[in-house]
Amino acid sequence: MRSKGLDALLIIDMADITRDPNLLFLSRHSRDAALIVLNLGERILFPLDTSLAKKRAVVDSIADMRAINNKWTQAVGEFFKERFPKKKPVVGFTNNISKTICQERSIFSYIEIHEDVDEIASFLAVLRGTQ
Repeated sequence: MRSKGLDALLIIDMADITRDPNLLFLSRHSRDAALIVLNLGERILFPLDTSLAKKRAVVDSIADMRAINNKWTQAVGEFFKERFPKKKPVVGFTNNISKTICQERSIFSYIEIHEDVDEIASFLAVLRGTQ
């Protein structure tokens, strides 16, 4: 990730938006969550179902989104704002739908978008194939 100038990956798997097999691959959480993978390997999960995530997910931390009515876009935006207070992080996506959602919602104001979605998706597809 660092060689591509990325600070983080943002993987979105939500029923009303898009499904992404990378969520399961990188977190062992099955569905309806956003996952941030920082360039040093830290993984933060933003699940709609916190109890399921606590049982199954293998990540560094799980955000409890009940306090903000499961507004994952708000939680992810606030995470980036707090973690990167001096600069907007460069964030990669695994598909164009996720990228578009972040451009349309409040997350966009907290990040810079890495434009080469296909490169990231191909890299993760190769990794998934090795397991």
